[in-house]
Amino acid sequence: MLTKRTLLVTLLIATLALPTVYGQETTPTSLDITVYSDGTAKTVYDLEADPTEVRVSVELFGPPYSNLVIRDEDGNPLGYAVDGANVTIDSIGALELNIQYITSSLTAKYGSLWELNVSAPTETRIILPSGASIVDFLMLPINIGVVDGKTYLDFEAGELSLYYLLGLPSIAVDADEAINTADEYITDMAGDGYQLESAESMLSQAETLYTQGSYLEAKNQAEAALRSAQDTVDDADNAENAILRAETAINEAVAEERTVNLAAAETAYASSVDLFDEGNYVEAENVANQAYQLALQAETEPSGGNTMLYAGLLVLLLAAGGGGYMYMQKNKMGDDGIVPHTKQQAEIDLDKILNEHDLKLEDREVLRFIADSQGEVFASEIRDRFEMPRSTTWRLIQRLKDLEIIEEVKIGNQSLLRIDARYHREVE
Repeated sequence: MLTKRTLLVTLLIATLALPTVYGQETTPTSLDITVYSDGTAKTVYDLEADPTEVRVSVELFGPPYSNLVIRDEDGNPLGYAVDGANVTIDSIGALELNIQYITSSLTAKYGSLWELNVSAPTETRIILPSGASIVDFLMLPINIGVVDGKTYLDFEAGELSLYYLLGLPSIAVDADEAINTADEYITDMAGDGYQLESAESMLSQAETLYTQGSYLEAKNQAEAALRSAQDTVDDADNAENAILRAETAINEAVAEERTVNLAAAETAYASSVDLFDEGNYVEAENVANQAYQLALQAETEPSGGNTMLYAGLLVLLLAAGGGGYMYMQKNKMGDDGIVPHTKQQAEIDLDKILNEHDLKLEDREVLRFIADSQGEVFASEIRDRFEMPRSTTWRLIQRLKDLEIIEEVKIGNQSLLRIDARYHREVE
């Protein structure tokens, strides 16, 4: 029985008397390019061949070549001749061709950026060096994965261009750290209720610059975003302190019956609170300072004036400030004129609230305080009871309002907070 090798030898001898034929009967089936850190690439190119062809000519990628080896489907080496980008293979009897070689012509380096280009006639897998970071590609890959710690990308046939970095340069690492630091701080502070739209916009620009490879600009922009956020938080804290100082001065003026021109201080104080809620912290501090000065300048009513008129004004001011708590407790009525529920009318189902919502510890304690206070309190009572700054109280109230656990009713310059009716338990 003739072996395949014997048959091949017989056929080759028989072809010596035949004229040379260069067939083109090959069909590419796969192309794998493994790129090394120095830019060289091992190329493995598989094709189907017509076994009746004596020789075939195949165009390879990235001449010149080194370590060129061509085998048939059984691993037998085949003879060849190289002419530029083409290699002529003695392929008679071969059903498949496996071509392997090393080339340095598929890649190019520009500074720290590497580029790989290849015109692929079939589906192609590109395996990048360890630690490579993909920057961009001309054609979208059909698959991306990792094998042996190396990133690979699979592409359809076509013109392939891939850009990558080998080990991020230090400025890129610094930019990444700056972006992460700014993002963490801004996210935390925004979660606490600070309004940081400007810093958030700057951070977004930094992230865009990073993806574009502009690492120094990205680092600078991220650091600027962090500074902007920190400055805004400082402005907010300063404004909060100014507002609290103005509130204290107004309450002291009311207690000392210094009511002349105090209405202007109350108006400025209310405006500063609105500005704070809008995130205009610098202006809120300025207006709060004006309210403080006006409160200090308030004077007592000269004797012989209209006693009843100023007595009425005093009552209104007491109601607007923290000192009028007892008066307001007797007159808690919303803009709709409806007297809210009292403990005698309904009890608060606190367990239902806690079961329905995953709340922070401070939220739970405040809700317990409201429930123990007949289901409604003023915001100032929460600040006094838990010694909270105004901004912290405001953020807590907003969280509970967003969850629809409480509702807010404005009474003068005060906020009356009520637990929503669906958490009331009627008393028989």
